Amino acid sequence: MQPPTPGPIGFFDDEDAAARRNSVPAAARAPDWMNAPEDELPARIILDEFIARTNAAALVLREVRVYSTGFEVVVDWALRRTDEEAKWHQLVDSATRSVGWIRQPEGGDTSLRFGITPTHGTKLPLAGDVIANEGGPESVRPPTVMPRRAGGHGNDYRFTGSGGLWVWAPETMRGELTFVAEWAQADIHAADVVLDGDAIADAANRARRFWNDSDQN
Repeated sequence: MQPPTPGPIGFFDDEDAAARRNSVPAAARAPDWMNAPEDELPARIILDEFIARTNAAALVLREVRVYSTGFEVVVDWALRRTDEEAKWHQLVDSATRSVGWIRQPEGGDTSLRFGITPTHGTKLPLAGDVIANEGGPESVRPPTVMPRRAGGHGNDYRFTGSGGLWVWAPETMRGELTFVAEWAQADIHAADVVLDGDAIADAANRARRFWNDSDQN
């Protein structure tokens, strides 16, 4: 049996040219206020302490991950089912609902949410609120906070997940920082933990980039 005769050179040139014309452009880099740098290995401050516990829910402050432009406060949560199905699903939904951009009506937000306040200061604003109130992403100035990317998994009786805050703060904030958690659906109201702002500021020098622009192959 004879091998197939190869097609003429350049047979698919038109298809290759069309693919090049229609190629998807590289994704734009997310703004610094949106999430932690993806090209840095953060310094870690391990804490592993309870923020709050109820009969159905527990919040654990796991660690602070410190980057060159801010820090993430990492919170794990755990749920166990203690009542009827409808309330259980409401509780799970309240833990996994995104709170970065859309606010529930005043007094009606029962989701898991977080905030942070510097020493003798006011609560750091949510970046989504700054955009809504001042007219666009360009209006966001540090320091601000955003819910960190998170998720959860489980079944009809147990559910666990992770959340927390990304704090965009290129200028470090020293002194005590009060981290506040609220989860009305789980009967947790304004539970707080004090963070060491000096330790966080010092740790920023230990964040490392995965690659430097000056690296040579």
